[in-house]
Amino acid sequence: MMRRKLRKDWTCVQTFGILKPLAEVQVGSARFLSKTFLHFSLKAASEFDILNSRSGF
Repeated sequence: MMRRKLRKDWTCVQTFGILKPLAEVQVGSARFLSKTFLHFSLKAASEFDILNSRSGF
């Protein structure tokens, strides 16, 4: 009886041990993606402004 409970707890610990880093990686990549997206959209906006001012719009 005790052994079965231990095994169940250990599975929970293992699952949490796998899920926690995965969640951290996802949060990190989400931050990275939003930063990159922001950077590229700002860059695109400034390039678009330059193009517009050159063409006289």
